Amino acid sequence: MPHVVGWGRAVRGQLGLDDEYRGSHAVPPSLAFRKLSEENTVVMVACGADFTILLLKSGDVFASGCNLAGQLGNSAVGAFSAKPVPALAGRDALKVACGAQHASAVTHTGEAFLWGLNDSGQLGLGHRKPCPQPVSLPPPNLLKTCDSFPQSENR
Repeated sequence: MPHVVGWGRAVRGQLGLDDEYRGSHAVPPSLAFRKLSEENTVVMVACGADFTILLLKSGDVFASGCNLAGQLGNSAVGAFSAKPVPALAGRDALKVACGAQHASAVTHTGEAFLWGLNDSGQLGLGHRKPCPQPVSLPPPNLLKTCDSFPQSENR
């Protein structure tokens, strides 16, 4: 079964390991994200400050870690094993990305979903209120625009 492994600081569940693996890990545990079904392969991983977003081959999005700013996109207070982002179920996500405490997903149709901390307007929604659930933002040609920017440390 293909799987994702993670290592490093895991005090808030950002590695997607169960609570029993809280702490720091210098060597990747072999059972990271073991709660995902065998038929769903992880195709993309994005990491924020204390959380992780997973994109599955099915287009579903899962999240684990700290959720103080709503960055997991679900109602979990925090998740030590990967949990689904319900608002994105059946949306066929194509890409995911994270900032320090916010996240985004783009679907195959070019629709963007953004959620999490928004104190500086980083979600681009025209206000500074946090969004604990994904909010749709459908600008035209979003996929081309996103692909044209190089990756940087400050997203």
